[in-house]
Amino acid sequence: DPVKSKALLTQAGVKMPYPITYTYEGGTPTTEKQAAALKAGWDAGGFSTTLNELTDTYYDVIQNPANATKNDVVWGSWGADWPSASTDIPALFDSRVNLTSASTGQDYGYYKNDAVNKAIDAAYATTDLAKQAQMWGDIDETIQKQGGYIPLQQRKFYLVWGSGVTGFIDNPAVANYPDLGSVGINPAAK
Repeated sequence: DPVKSKALLTQAGVKMPYPITYTYEGGTPTTEKQAAALKAGWDAGGFSTTLNELTDTYYDVIQNPANATKNDVVWGSWGADWPSASTDIPALFDSRVNLTSASTGQDYGYYKNDAVNKAIDAAYATTDLAKQAQMWGDIDETIQKQGGYIPLQQRKFYLVWGSGVTGFIDNPAVANYPDLGSVGINPAAK
């Protein structure tokens, strides 16, 4: 919402357009178009966006604290190891395990919130899975409201196999990738 964005920047008392640098993993026509679309939206909202496309190197640049002031917004992605926010939130937002003088780990935005860290501990300590899921959801909502991340993409995978493949299972424990231990080939199939 460009109008609301400009209003918030005005309320913050910053000179507009407000300069930001977006650092992203580029090198393809798709990533260039994606970055251009984000820039257009941010610029319309009162920012002056500089695109910083990295092609040969990426994560070592955005994880290096020496580069923190060069990157206002960075592209990052993560995949859950199993269907629980416990495999996402701590790995990305628990500052106690991520933020050191040498690296940000997976906390690309340098997010640090002691209350969130305590909530992570409480969620881990909860054995009631329904209550734990609610707690992870509450933590996620807090981080998002504070601007810890901006969701831009949700990937869906479509996996197709033929009649000669047996034992193909979309395993929710591994982000719905196939369980390779059960996959086989039916030699009678043609």
